[in-house]
Amino acid sequence: MTDLRVLMAALRVSLSELPTTFTPLSWVTSWLIRSMFQVIFFALLGKFASSDAQAHYILLGNIVAVIALEVMMINTTAALDWYQGTLPFLVSAPANVGAIYLGRGLQWVVTGAVSSNLIFIITSFVFPVPWAWWQLLPMTPLLLLIGFGTYCYGCMTAAVAFRNPKYRGFFTNLGFLILAVCCGINVPVSAFPTPVEWLAQVLPLTHGLEAIRAIIDGDGAATVTAQILLELVVAAGWLVLTRLSFQPLAARGRRDGSLSFTS
Repeated sequence: MTDLRVLMAALRVSLSELPTTFTPLSWVTSWLIRSMFQVIFFALLGKFASSDAQAHYILLGNIVAVIALEVMMINTTAALDWYQGTLPFLVSAPANVGAIYLGRGLQWVVTGAVSSNLIFIITSFVFPVPWAWWQLLPMTPLLLLIGFGTYCYGCMTAAVAFRNPKYRGFFTNLGFLILAVCCGINVPVSAFPTPVEWLAQVLPLTHGLEAIRAIIDGDGAATVTAQILLELVVAAGWLVLTRLSFQPLAARGRRDGSLSFTS
């Protein structure tokens, strides 16, 4: 089976699972509101600790980071397949396991973009910000690119959790924490030591967030385009790594029988 066919089949399964994961009411109450108050908390922290400009910087960074946090739920999807006993069937299928999991949680990219857009609109009315509420809406394609890149990165953490499902929460939080610290959400990347700055360049959120900041600040098209192209390259890199990483883990699980939910 081709990777594209596998990915589309996995996506159909994921979309069918979405209504069983969230109802509209539970999504708003258990996810959207919690994420919005988390964004507001960090923005207020920046305001009282520094200035309005810093608060605006942190506010925008955390709004965009919501999509990254949501797509990290792919770790839960991978672990559920293990606990529900469906993982051995997926691994035994004549398809690349990485392609399967690249499609298993793509719905989180879409719902994450919706979350970020809604929080952007709501907080734009709550805070005296130097941008209009509608400005992020035309940037939704860029937000989806950020979501896809961070989703591929999340799939890599899911590959690690693939063999250690009991620690899926740890891998989810660690993966997002690296993004939150290094990618310029609360502190500019240039403020970090050189090794951290280098790491940030290969993380999927960094360049997409810089592109959004450049658009909001009215920077030139060349700056925005360069950051978008870098985000595309980084996303492609994590996509390839995800596809390659799952297969050896699956092969090892077939050999030692560790992919059974009874193991």
